[in-house]
Amino acid sequence: MPVERIPLVGVANQRSIDGQNSIVLGKDQRFLNCKFDAVKNPITGKTTFYVEKRDGWQIQSLVSAGDISTGNIKTDILNSVVSAFGTTNSTIYDNQTSVGAITGVAIHFYETQLGAIGYVMIRSSDGTGWYYASDSKATLAYTGTTHTNTMLDSLGSTAGMYSGQLVSKADIPANTRILSVDSSTSVTLTQAATGSSTSAVTKTPIAKILDADFITTGTNLSSFAAMNGYLFNCNEDGYVYQPSINTVHTYASSDKIQAGISPDFPVGIARHKNSIVCFKRGSTEFFSYAGNPTGSVLNQADNLYKRIGAQNQRSIAQLRDDIFVVSSSRDGDLTVEKLSNFAYSTISTPAISKILGTANATGNAIYASAFTLGGYSYLSLQVISSTGSGFLIKEDGSYILQETNDKILPDVFAALARQLVYNIDLNLWSEWDSSLMTFVKGIGSGSVNQIIASSLLSTSGKVYQINPSSDTEVYTDDGTAYSMRIQTSAFDFGTDKRKFVNSLTWVGDESAGTLTVETNDNDFDSSSWVTRGTIDLSSKTKRLSGVGSHKGKRAYRFTHSDNYPVRAEAVDIDYTIGLI
Repeated sequence: MPVERIPLVGVANQRSIDGQNSIVLGKDQRFLNCKFDAVKNPITGKTTFYVEKRDGWQIQSLVSAGDISTGNIKTDILNSVVSAFGTTNSTIYDNQTSVGAITGVAIHFYETQLGAIGYVMIRSSDGTGWYYASDSKATLAYTGTTHTNTMLDSLGSTAGMYSGQLVSKADIPANTRILSVDSSTSVTLTQAATGSSTSAVTKTPIAKILDADFITTGTNLSSFAAMNGYLFNCNEDGYVYQPSINTVHTYASSDKIQAGISPDFPVGIARHKNSIVCFKRGSTEFFSYAGNPTGSVLNQADNLYKRIGAQNQRSIAQLRDDIFVVSSSRDGDLTVEKLSNFAYSTISTPAISKILGTANATGNAIYASAFTLGGYSYLSLQVISSTGSGFLIKEDGSYILQETNDKILPDVFAALARQLVYNIDLNLWSEWDSSLMTFVKGIGSGSVNQIIASSLLSTSGKVYQINPSSDTEVYTDDGTAYSMRIQTSAFDFGTDKRKFVNSLTWVGDESAGTLTVETNDNDFDSSSWVTRGTIDLSSKTKRLSGVGSHKGKRAYRFTHSDNYPVRAEAVDIDYTIGLI
């Protein structure tokens, strides 16, 4: 009797687009909540490939119960997690402590350092810019004197005070901010005090960029990028802007350079090696530092111009020296591009490009994150729909509540449309379905092997982590089960005659829990999946007998939903070929 070994590592390959402008999810080879590993024997040169269940997320901290998160960053100089929670106006938190609220929701975070002070730069959905200085939280209360004008003096110290911070005092009008810090004992306010007195003054650590030359208009708002003591951002008016050297909030109208090789408008910014990169709707332009005494300190590097654009800032992610970009649809399909050493290479497969193109056409948002986990580098693209019913649809057409059911990725989406995960080192795509990881960041200091995440989809108000150094391994997301699912291509073993499958053996490590085995002999028709039984993964021999027969092709589907690890190489199919 022949035995056919089917590898469990492969390429996600889903066919065409249906009449509803969505990919046919139920068909073809698919990997859900899987990650891959390749172990090479240096003596024999043989490489063994494994598929594994992805890691689960645990709570790092409860920050703002009942609220979604719109972003986070793990700061180096503060060694804390700065995050934003809220749906109308974001409250900014340093770990679990509020450092003030901003107008609009925080959509981009960036950290820079000037001298001994670190700054978390924040861009809001209303176009405004904000910053949180590393020494601004140490002192919140002062004693100062007002004079029925905009002067506030006799402060004793202005340590931790910055332009744009909200201040409160008995005779200072509401919503008054510090306009400028003038000396070690005095500041100028944005509104005049209503009386003259010496009394307690409080301020919030978060500060708003007040300079009128900071451009707040535009639909696609960029983040920030630092180089040589300058902080750059771009705008849809076609320019790259900078504040004065060694500042984050003082701008001049002339300190800008046009990104004008092509007429499309800028949507995002990043630093790549010794250049500032301006991502536009249909192209990419590069700028080098020139130290010009007036105007922008940048010069345009015309020779590096690329005719590949980006969706927006949220679809751009950076990992080490490389930048990953979901391209615009200027030439038709969306693709995922890797910018390395000033050159683009396409890393999305045709199937992945189809999925992204469909998501973009139906108004979904794509959030990109890049991180390292378990010795591999990853890019995560979380595709989020703008509307949804709050229900998931099972394959038989019935509805189930998303909040109370195991998080199998559905065929009709509510909030989480798709999550595409790319193993950068192995050049392999798979799918995850974790709604908790919209924004994923690595821990930037020390030797801790840890990543953190927060979610635009969950109202838990939590920051999550995967931290093998301190946590036990879990295969749930905040205590909620998820399923690892492997769906193979359809196989006929080289003959159209009937195949009698005597047994199926799972070639994998001993673990725990059960593996459900299903088959489909009808070209992945959703109603044609047949459950053949389960395999106990704790047994030494992981075999299922009596798996039926089929003519033509058969596909297999394997599902593991327990809170245990899974690692496997292949399945062995022991079969007999019939006469007809």
